[in-house]
Amino acid sequence: MPRILVVCTANVCRSAYAGMLLAHRLAVRVGEPWVVTSAGTLAVAGQSVCPVVLERMEREQLKDEALVHESRRLDHDMVRRADLILTADTSHRSSVARLDAQATRRTFTMLEAVKLGALLPAPVGAGRSAGPLSDLVGELHSARPRLVLPPSHRRHRSPLDIEDGHNISGIAHSSALRQVHDTVDRLVELLAVAS
Repeated sequence: MPRILVVCTANVCRSAYAGMLLAHRLAVRVGEPWVVTSAGTLAVAGQSVCPVVLERMEREQLKDEALVHESRRLDHDMVRRADLILTADTSHRSSVARLDAQATRRTFTMLEAVKLGALLPAPVGAGRSAGPLSDLVGELHSARPRLVLPPSHRRHRSPLDIEDGHNISGIAHSSALRQVHDTVDRLVELLAVAS
């Protein structure tokens, strides 16, 4: 069974939301459960999801999943066990690499994975044949040199990042979670071929 780890900072907002949505949508789309977990680089263990995520999960009819979530701090063992690691931003991707340099080949920001998926020889929806997750991860890693990114207009922000709006403002928070939601939809399309 494929194992996916989703990482952000506190594991109460972006990674928790993405992980729960991804697990549910992959199970529905593929017809079998995937192991999708989440963690935070600076998480305080045992924290609940933030109220905005809880509200969004309730709208998705996944409130029960959100209520049992407890934040976890990222560690080497989590990284080692994951077949694919998706991060909210490039700083989290770097944190994963510091824990296990060998994980770099299977670690992508969520937006990076989607953009790389679009570069594959037969893009999603164009008749890609199903194969194991490890094959897809290898293809995504091999496509990295072809990824052309626009310059960032914001200091210290990569176009591969889903910004942490949690403590900025209600608008920034909602915007970040909307971006997570939309990115998960695209990730499901990409990952469904690896079932």
